[in-house]
Amino acid sequence: MQKVIIITLLLLITFSSSLKSQEGIENLFDELKAAHHDTTRANTLLKIAQLYANNNPDSSFYWLSRIYLLEQNESLTTAAIDYYKGLAHIEKAKVYILHNRDLNLALQQNDSAISIFYPLLKNKPNKYLANKILQGLATAYSLNGKVYLLTGSLNSSINSYESALKVLDSLDHKIGVAKMNNNLGVLNRRISNYPKAIEHFQAALNYFQSNNDTVAVASILTNMGAVSHDIGAYEKSLENYFSALAMLEKFNEDESVALTLVNIGGVLVDSKNVLESISYYNRALAIFEELKDKRGRATTLLSIGVAYKEAEILDSASLFLLQAEKLYKQNSDKMGQADALYEMGQVLLKQQKYSDARYNLSMALELAQKINFQSVISGVQYHLAVIEYKLGNFEKAKLYALKAVDSSHENNMLSLQKDAHGLLSSIYEEMSEVGLSLKHHKQYFALNDSLYILHSANKFAEMEALYRLEQKELEIQKLQHENELKDVLLHNAELKILWQKAHTY
Repeated sequence: MQKVIIITLLLLITFSSSLKSQEGIENLFDELKAAHHDTTRANTLLKIAQLYANNNPDSSFYWLSRIYLLEQNESLTTAAIDYYKGLAHIEKAKVYILHNRDLNLALQQNDSAISIFYPLLKNKPNKYLANKILQGLATAYSLNGKVYLLTGSLNSSINSYESALKVLDSLDHKIGVAKMNNNLGVLNRRISNYPKAIEHFQAALNYFQSNNDTVAVASILTNMGAVSHDIGAYEKSLENYFSALAMLEKFNEDESVALTLVNIGGVLVDSKNVLESISYYNRALAIFEELKDKRGRATTLLSIGVAYKEAEILDSASLFLLQAEKLYKQNSDKMGQADALYEMGQVLLKQQKYSDARYNLSMALELAQKINFQSVISGVQYHLAVIEYKLGNFEKAKLYALKAVDSSHENNMLSLQKDAHGLLSSIYEEMSEVGLSLKHHKQYFALNDSLYILHSANKFAEMEALYRLEQKELEIQKLQHENELKDVLLHNAELKILWQKAHTY
């Protein structure tokens, strides 16, 4: 299946991630010098760190370190100092994520913030500070969810987002709850829990529709389109994507427009319309080039390469995947580079260039392990097992396949787990270990049956959800018609009164 781009709505409610143009660095330095209270100093230090975060992360870290030097005085209590230290940890985590540095360090910073915030809450601070601490907790959990999502640790990501959702619900932070529902929809979709994904997406959609947030509605529709795409409901998927596309184009959301075009291309690839998909990919590529968005260009080149791979046009696939890998490497995007190398390895495997395939897959595995990119790790282990099996190296093939079974099981990648069991059955048969071959053969068919049952259940769940949506749309149309009728009757009544007044006069 072609890759689908999902849209997460990351919650960063502690401080705005962008500063107004007039709040230049010089103004902030003047503000810092003129500050009479340490609360003002702490807030200004955070703003300075944020301003440096994009282009000078080391300076950002320096200004955040100044927060740790604050001391208790009349304007700043011990609890307040600890609160600001927690925020400094969160800001450091944001920088690590922004620059795709060691994401494990981002997790450590967020966990440090969480370990500060919970003891503060136990001491029952005043309501204002308690709310601020809870907002910090929600942000830390949300960032952890993002990091785990980036590294493919999906169950951990779900746990983090669920923790964020609970905190936000306690704050009655409605927009935050809606964003977390979207993100949980994204994660449940990734682990193939489609009924749960639809439930979360629908909750988010209800909020954003009621608040006329068109761009957010478009994002949710894009994600719901991904669910339809996954289960093979391509017509419904395209309906969602094209609805989202129209909204995004209206509001000139160029980046999201391009990402949606990539998703439309993906549906067309999976519905065997590869040539038609290329036109949408080219439109996306043109937008990303105009935006000078290297990451977007790399993503689109990767998608085109995967499209040609699926269509068995392997030379073209290699050409685009090589371009994508080069661009990801220039951007120091280890995840993208690992993904491109992984796809390139699969192309070379199809071409029976086993030595080159092994090299690319091994490079992908090395990168993926550095950043804990679980989905690529599992996939690479499986394909390395396939290579060794085809070369007759059954002992090596067995070791890779067993690792693939374990990692795919841990990350709930049922389809890959099924394929790994099937491969192990063949490997053990070649090794004349009939009992083990039969064992994995049974597990293969058990997973195959489970996937069929799951697919059927998910198909039913989506049909039920779509039915509810259609009923809701009909109810809305009915209310609109009733309101229009009331307006007409009211207008006629006003005309009648005016006529009567004129006649009396």
